[in-house]
Amino acid sequence: MNRPFGAVDVSANLKGAVPKAATQKIMVALAEKGDLVQKTYGKTTFFVANQANLEHMPSEKLSALEAEVKRIDEQNKVMVADLKSIGAELAKLKSTPTEKELAVEVEKASVAVQKARAHLEPLQAGTPLISAEETAQLDADWTKWRNEWTRRRKIFNAFWSLATDTLPPQQATELGEDLGVEFDTPEHAALERGHLCAPSCVLGKRRRPSTPSTIPFFSSSTYFAPSSSRSFSVDRPPFDKMSPVALSALIAIAAASTRVLAQDATTSSLIPLASKHFPYPSGIPYQADPDDGVRGRQSGYNLCNSTTEGPDSLCQTAFVNHLDDFCLWSSPKPNETIGDTEAEEVAWCTKKGRGTRLIPAGALTGVQFMRAPGYLQVVGFIDQTKINLQADDGGGELDPHGADFRGNPLGGLVYTNAFPSNNGNNDTYQQVQEWHNFMGSNSFCFKICDPAGPNPAELCQHIYDRIGVQYNCPNAAQNGTFEYCEGDNQDPPGVYTSNGQVMTYTQPPESLGPIQTLPYTARIPASSNCVQLPSSALYTDLVAAATSLAASGSGSGASATPTGTGKVSSGNGGATRSGSSASASATGGAGQGNGAGAVGISVISTVAGVMAAVAFLA
Repeated sequence: MNRPFGAVDVSANLKGAVPKAATQKIMVALAEKGDLVQKTYGKTTFFVANQANLEHMPSEKLSALEAEVKRIDEQNKVMVADLKSIGAELAKLKSTPTEKELAVEVEKASVAVQKARAHLEPLQAGTPLISAEETAQLDADWTKWRNEWTRRRKIFNAFWSLATDTLPPQQATELGEDLGVEFDTPEHAALERGHLCAPSCVLGKRRRPSTPSTIPFFSSSTYFAPSSSRSFSVDRPPFDKMSPVALSALIAIAAASTRVLAQDATTSSLIPLASKHFPYPSGIPYQADPDDGVRGRQSGYNLCNSTTEGPDSLCQTAFVNHLDDFCLWSSPKPNETIGDTEAEEVAWCTKKGRGTRLIPAGALTGVQFMRAPGYLQVVGFIDQTKINLQADDGGGELDPHGADFRGNPLGGLVYTNAFPSNNGNNDTYQQVQEWHNFMGSNSFCFKICDPAGPNPAELCQHIYDRIGVQYNCPNAAQNGTFEYCEGDNQDPPGVYTSNGQVMTYTQPPESLGPIQTLPYTARIPASSNCVQLPSSALYTDLVAAATSLAASGSGSGASATPTGTGKVSSGNGGATRSGSSASASATGGAGQGNGAGAVGISVISTVAGVMAAVAFLA
């Protein structure tokens, strides 16, 4: 460049290849030869190329060079257009099946045609069709036996959690072997994800320590397993050969069976939390879960207003609306972990007027709010000690399911006014049945799925509680940045594409130890219209953390309408960063279906379970 340079500048441009002192000597020598002109300013010497040695450039030559540059630029534009056209043609050719692939598809089509003809042959031979009554009876039998299977699995999972809650994974596995319990096979899992069961069958996740979903068989009788076309039988282990741990577990199971039987005669927990509907605010009950189940009663309340708002609020009604208006689930007591308090978490919000606790000022250090066609997702970074979590808590997942279908937290409700199905009405709120909230490692993700969307249960899947935010909420959030974006839908958690084939990941049980590797990296969906704002302009309701006072109210009375929506206008700019999140440990419960029929505990089957357990001890 034709400008003055110092020896230090030249040495730096040479990346230190020539020392500063040597550079100074060389440039002085060149100045003495006349190649450079040396000028001294105070104690600093500068050098510039000798202008007398430079070639004079006449205006005619400059004009010719400018014309040449313009001509080359026009040629470049033509070549870029040609390259784009050729690239499009190449992409089209690459997407076109090859002759080998066409041959494979033709073979598949031929096989399908042959199968179809095989099914048509009985009809062509005059075989009578199945009547509507027979079809209805088959459907009724299928529903009956699948519900029976679901009920048995639910009862067993609840009892198994009681029996093994304090056991290490190895002892839990040994206990299952001692009892002769058969676990669900891959065929069961495949069935629940197949067309016969979808969308009502959903494999549930287990509470710590986990085991695969199970159907307990406590006698030597043979039971029909509706998930397959075969029967299973388990021989009862001899009483005198059972370990003390197994005997203790059976006693606990028998006792818990009688407790559930006594409870279920008057309970309303036959309806899963995710299937309960409460219009806001007129239909909000004091508690969405008034029952006293295996995990006890709901610790907080859902009817929240100004009398319940404050640092001691036990409100368990949360909202997710916009970048400046959302809540998180966290512990009501200081210095706790998600795993120990998942059933009693309370709502911590960024807006006043909800009757909840407020997230302390400065706790949020970065937030990305994403609006996608099927869901709203808020991901961010937080000083979790300010919302009562231990600093080193790896956290876990909260969702409206759980092993007993009562949700984590028990009775937790979520509302929003931000879905298109709400017609842009900021003063009315609709309940969200499918959501998950990952908390821990000073980060979070709260995703709510549009009830009017085509697949809310899949987009807000709740069975991948051991693989953390980066696989359940793939995102491009950055610590220190507060932004609102619009984006495409994610792949449902656990679903990925490998070599052009859509695959589904199966999370292993905790008894196999920590998950070290996964077969895929979650795809971060494309986003656009990202608008960044300072946190000071967003969270104006947050206050400094204060010492906890006495409980501020019982939550009774009419529910106050929440205030503030904080919608953010769109802008330009797409997010191209890599996703971020902390891995979350397993905390969540499991859900296996919807509707009262799918989860009701049969008194007859419960009595049979009690009698079978007692038979072991007789």
